[in-house]
Parts: sequence; C-alpha cells; structure tokens
Amino acid sequence: MRPNEETIEELKRAAGIAEHVADELASAETLLDEADHVGVWSPSDDAGDNRERRRKLREARGEVGSAVIRLENAAITLPEISAMITALGRSATALRPQIDAVTDSITDITTTGAIGADIMKLTEQAHELLDRARALAEECRRRIARRERTL
Repeated sequence: MRPNEETIEELKRAAGIAEHVADELASAETLLDEADHVGVWSPSDDAGDNRERRRKLREARGEVGSAVIRLENAAITLPEISAMITALGRSATALRPQIDAVTDSITDITTTGAIGADIMKLTEQAHELLDRARALAEECRRRIARRERTL
C-alpha cells in the first residue's frame, strides 16, 4: 500500500469514528432536550417528572461516556486529526461531571424552574460537541477527496 493510500484509509477510519461519536452526541442531545421538556405537555406530578428527568440525564451521560471512550480509543496516527479528536474528547469528558451535577441536584421535590436553565445549558453544550464531531467527519471526508484526486 502506498503512503497516500494508507493516509486515505486512516482518514476513512477517523471519519467513521467521528460519525459514530456524532450519533452518540446526537442521542445525548435528544435525551437532554427530552429531560428539559418532561411534564411540559401533560399534567403530572413533580416527583415522577423529576425521576424521569434523572433517568434521561443518566442516559445522556451514558451516551456522552460512550463518545468519550470511542474518542480515547481512536488511535489515529495523523497528527492534525488526532489533535482534533483529543480536543473533542477532552470537551466531552468535561461535560460528563456537569451532567452528573445537574442529575444529583434534582430531587423528587425540586421545582422545574430551578433545573430548566441547567438542563438547557447541557443541551447547548452537547449540541456544540455534536457540531464539532460532524465538522471533524466532514474535514476527514474533504481530505479523503483531495487525496483520492492525487492517486
């Protein structure tokens, strides 16, 4: 295999990783958004709503955690792409304890207004990470196309 072909294969692998990470972060964002809207559309009790919020937050944390593991295990040898993966992994790692803090702050008697802004911030952060993962995948695809033209 020629060096350019090896680079293309590595870029394809990096794009696949970024796409999987984007899927996990999209799921996390959806769960966070759902946690923010629990009880909005139907009458219910605060205790049940808060239990549902905590469940969705824990699931979102799990999705972010899966993305972090995937990024940590990427082992991409291309320096620029590796640096982007590492930076994205650090940001995703930083989001996990923030989700934990909000989850831990929700008791059965916590009022919705007290937590809505916190969950909204988490959702925005997950969305920003999702955008970065998608941009990384797109960058890899652009580099693949450039290299394939030179083969």
